[in-house]
Parts: sequence; C-alpha cells; structure tokens
Amino acid sequence: MSERLSPTRVAAIWAAALVVLAVVAVSVIALVNQRVFGPAQMVKTLHSHLVNGEGARALGLLNAKVPPGNALLLDGEGLKAASADIKDFTVGEPEENPGAEDTVKVVASYSVHGVEQQTSYQLRNAGNRWMFFDEWEFIPTTLPTVAISANTTNEVVVNSRPAPLVKGRATVPVFVPAVIDTSFATPNFAADSRGLAVTDFAKKDTAVKLRT
Repeated sequence: MSERLSPTRVAAIWAAALVVLAVVAVSVIALVNQRVFGPAQMVKTLHSHLVNGEGARALGLLNAKVPPGNALLLDGEGLKAASADIKDFTVGEPEENPGAEDTVKVVASYSVHGVEQQTSYQLRNAGNRWMFFDEWEFIPTTLPTVAISANTTNEVVVNSRPAPLVKGRATVPVFVPAVIDTSFATPNFAADSRGLAVTDFAKKDTAVKLRT
C-alpha cells in the first residue's frame, strides 16, 4: 500500500515546482527580450529592410529625416543596389553609452569588396511592451548624403540609375551602410568612380568628383 503524502510535503513539492516554473519563465522572458525585442535585433531588422528594398519601413524604423536630394537609392531596386555589396553583415552585443542613461551602441560588422567595415547604431530604451519586454528605438538622425559632380555632362549614372545634374552636381541621400557606383559616358567623354562605401551617419556630402 502506497504511503500517503502529508499536506506539508505536498505543499513543499508544489512550492518547489512553482519555483522551477518561475525560474524557467524568467529565463524564457530574458531570452525573448534579447533575441526578439533587443536593440541588436532592431539593427538586424533594419538591415533586412534595406536588403529587400523596403525603404519606407527602414525609414520609419530608423526615425531618420531625409535631406533634400535625389531619392533614387532610398527605395525599391535602387535601395537593393546600394545594399547588394554589403556582405557578411553581423551584429555585436549592445554596449552601454557612458553618461547616457537608457541608451546603447550596437556595432555591425560587414565587408565591402573584401574590405572589412563597421557601422555604429545608437538606440534608446522607450519603455516596456506587455509589461515584461523592453522596447527599443533608434535615436533620431538624418541620413547622410553623397555629393556627385561632373564637368562634361548633364547626367550621371548612380548604381545603374540615371541622375540628372544641376549646375554640374547631384545630391543623393543614402541609408547606412551603402555602396555607391557612379559613372557617365558621352560620345566624347567618360568617367567612373566605383565602390564608395558610406558607413557613418555623421558623413554629410561625401564628395564624388567624376573627371573625364
């Protein structure tokens, strides 16, 4: 005949089971918080939008302003072309910013034509979602620009797309990272500049001068 458990022992077993379940629940929440809602995942999601040519989604996620210029590389096939040479994109662990509470830096590493590059992203904690999960957002920024100039043509080609020049110049806003190829060809003149990598949000009017 089996021994009946005393109420005290039953209570102890249930208490131990509840402790185990609580530990498992906390571990699961922490893992989901990091892998699904964490700042590193935000950077991965942003890059996925860029690779897929989803400019509107990327812009909304990034909280970025678009400076004046030709937007040919900010959506669709143009955006895909600017992102195509970004290879082996990996995201590091978030790093706290000293003196800036509830903000972190996330560094992404990748290669462009075999050359190792990095981009830093700044994010801040925006509260909680469903009580348990942190909510992160990119600190608002302004997209960088590339300033393209040429001396013997009224139009250049940027990543296989035509871009007219105004007074010999075109300003092209880009997401980060981006790889820019520029060229022009007329019956008498030609020039090209290939593989310019824009890796820093702080870069403004990176100059590309096409000369015959």
